[in-house]
Amino acid sequence: MRKNNSVIKQFLAFIFLLAITNNILVGNTNPRTSFSINEQWYFAYSEEDGKYSDILESQWQRINLPHTWNINDTSTDTSAYLRGFGWYKKQLTLPDHIKNKQIFLHFEGANQIAEVFVNGKKAGKHIGGYTAFTFDVSELVHFDNQNIIAVKVDNRFNKDIPPLSADFTFYGGIYRDVWLIATDPVHITLNNFGSKGIYISTPKVSNKQASVNIKGKIDNFSRKNRNIVVVNSISDPSGKEIAKINTKIKVKSEQSTEFSINEIIKKPALWSPDKPHLYSVKTELYDNDKLIDMVISPLGFRFFKMDADKGFYLNGKPLKLIGTNRHQDYAGLGNALPNRLHVKDLQMIKDVGFNFLRLAHYPQDPVVIETADRLGLIIWEEIPIVNYVTTSNAFLENSKQMMTEMIRQHYNHPSVIFWGYMNEVFLHDARGDRNKEMYFPKEYLKTTVQFAQELNDLAHKEDPGRITVMAGHQNPIYDETKISEITDAMGFNLYQGWYSSRFDHFGEFVDDMHKEFPNRKIILSEYGAGSDERLHSNNPQRFDFTTEYQQAYHESYLKQIIDRPFIGASAVWCQSDFGSNRRVDSKAKINQKGLQYFDRKPKDIYYYYQAVLSNKPVVRIASHDWQIRNNTDTAQNKQSVKIYTNLSVLDILINGTHYKTLKSNGSNILNLDLILDKGSHTIEAKGKLDNISCSDRIQMNVTDTDLILNSPITESMELAVNVGSNAQFIDDTDLVWQKDQQYKKNWGYDIGEDSPTTGSKSILGTNSDPLYQTYREGIDSYRFDVPKGNYSVELCFAECDKENPGERVMDILINEEIVWQNLDLVKDYGFLQAVSRNFNIYNDNSKGIEILFKAKKGKTILNGIYLRRK
Repeated sequence: MRKNNSVIKQFLAFIFLLAITNNILVGNTNPRTSFSINEQWYFAYSEEDGKYSDILESQWQRINLPHTWNINDTSTDTSAYLRGFGWYKKQLTLPDHIKNKQIFLHFEGANQIAEVFVNGKKAGKHIGGYTAFTFDVSELVHFDNQNIIAVKVDNRFNKDIPPLSADFTFYGGIYRDVWLIATDPVHITLNNFGSKGIYISTPKVSNKQASVNIKGKIDNFSRKNRNIVVVNSISDPSGKEIAKINTKIKVKSEQSTEFSINEIIKKPALWSPDKPHLYSVKTELYDNDKLIDMVISPLGFRFFKMDADKGFYLNGKPLKLIGTNRHQDYAGLGNALPNRLHVKDLQMIKDVGFNFLRLAHYPQDPVVIETADRLGLIIWEEIPIVNYVTTSNAFLENSKQMMTEMIRQHYNHPSVIFWGYMNEVFLHDARGDRNKEMYFPKEYLKTTVQFAQELNDLAHKEDPGRITVMAGHQNPIYDETKISEITDAMGFNLYQGWYSSRFDHFGEFVDDMHKEFPNRKIILSEYGAGSDERLHSNNPQRFDFTTEYQQAYHESYLKQIIDRPFIGASAVWCQSDFGSNRRVDSKAKINQKGLQYFDRKPKDIYYYYQAVLSNKPVVRIASHDWQIRNNTDTAQNKQSVKIYTNLSVLDILINGTHYKTLKSNGSNILNLDLILDKGSHTIEAKGKLDNISCSDRIQMNVTDTDLILNSPITESMELAVNVGSNAQFIDDTDLVWQKDQQYKKNWGYDIGEDSPTTGSKSILGTNSDPLYQTYREGIDSYRFDVPKGNYSVELCFAECDKENPGERVMDILINEEIVWQNLDLVKDYGFLQAVSRNFNIYNDNSKGIEILFKAKKGKTILNGIYLRRK
């Protein structure tokens, strides 16, 4: 019960912190009124621009915010990606107690152009989809009847608004909270790039003392001069007030006045990932002893630097930053997440043991930064200039506005240490293309570098105390143009062993870079490999999307990162799978490199990082997604099982009986070879860390294809083969398609070439893309040594290479009888279209069933085969 009370107290404290940092306390505590207006909106989508009054009443649908109209755009191969206009409207009755107040509408985010109307009159327009904005609507609202708020949101491509192109879906909509704020006519400004108007810096910090500077601006919308007392109170992490500074300011009528005060704090409790001590600053305005406005801001004391050889330092000590990237969308919700899911995301990131988080590739919800402050996650935040730029003044000015908004809105948060502004900006060329003949005219390169320099200068002007960064990809153009020399630190997105070469080429590459550029402060801003829980292999290969390859990739990379102190920070790509409308991997429109799935279920590899980085006990049998095995794939019925753990000793139990005891080898990885007969087996691993018990269990079902094929005629028999692939595939019905093999031990192909790797094309007409994305080309025959009897043979095809009719034509025979003549997949069904056909075969041949493929033009092909005894 005491433990539960402690949890409740921690939860209430967190809610209180969110309340004060968002200034949503009501009643007598705060004279500023603030409440969300997310409920009961109406939405209509349109491909054409126009007025909300033009929309028919039948077109409006009732919704609540946050909302996006692109939720289903990443669900299937054929779902449309809607980029157009979304209209929102709401009726709002204002309470009488805010009469004579200044009224504002505050939007935390709307993608990507938002125009706001109140009672038919335009309140304002905001460009940029990932930062907040505030409009003063005092002159537009009324109290005698309902107000009509209408918002037009436009997420169409616009050459002057970043991002122009990226590997994530640009969800349209009002996808974050909307607030109504009412203040006294004299108040801390809300007209400052969407910020709260208070800016707190800590110019000098040490263990002995810290200096604090508090700046702000007061707006006076009244018609008389005011003598205002500004009271800034600093409270320590326990809530105890430790300093109070009173400042008298005269604010002239209908004008604004700035203020700046300084204070020294003795023996500050320093903020760090291990001990994220949070102070707070309460800024109050008094007029003749009457409290008229109040804003509460976070404050944290820390000092940091980066060293080209030794990496990152926090509070005078070296700190290896090991972390991850995060996209904000979620399965079934798009980017329209409630705050609790943002908080849950960051808690799961912290639970891994990470201390670093890159917010990719845009500023994220305010609660994300607030939670990072509380949990102790060091943040890299960036504006969304991705892949390429438009060399227009409008593009640069929009980018500068985004940079200013991001910095001013999140200026006070101690978790934010890096400001970023470009990601792989030369991945596409000046035309936005990505092909072998990249087009980079000198003027384009010169302008891009100029943009980078201006944004870097702006970041330092707005905030001299933080580190500027950008991320490039593996291309010498960043050094040739010297754009890599502009930022304080340089990030690189490196994927050796996934898109090309081998794991160990990563270490060789960064070692060579460090030697060539000894003064460069290096961050590994991205690295990762995709996985699909349906694909598995004992012999994983690059880009095959098996979970086993992803595991091997991260096991290699993390060790290489830890071994190199000059890598100041590293971030996995990505914490969770995310929506990407252009992606054609083994799942439709999903980037699959996450340590968690799109619904945030952890993959096994999540627990590898936790075993290495966390202090909590970890035991994870790294086969939770591969519990259906086949003995035919292995020698002597041996099944390899991997365990991630930070325990020194583990007991292994098979079907409840002690099998063996394993001792740690220092790698956080224990390998186990099990001899398992056909059937279901319970595998359990358990142990203790600091007297805390920890265990994990899986239920492994072992099959044997050879036994299946030779089973008695009275028993059912089926065999499915993922032709052309090294991986086992599990489809939506839990049917296991075995990896392909050349003829041996009763079945296989005689002749044929492997296909390109999985994930090259998106296949239409199926959810089983991996089955159809691989194939065997030039195949001569496929044999099954089965007893006499009735069988169903299903052949699966998809043309992934030849786009024109007539390029590939073939006949198919089963036991020397033609069953499919002149098959031309493109002509008959279309390019990238899944096709399957069943044949009923009576086998009276003691040699079994043989499927022959005869090429008439081009090479023969087969993607999958399913054999079942009837």
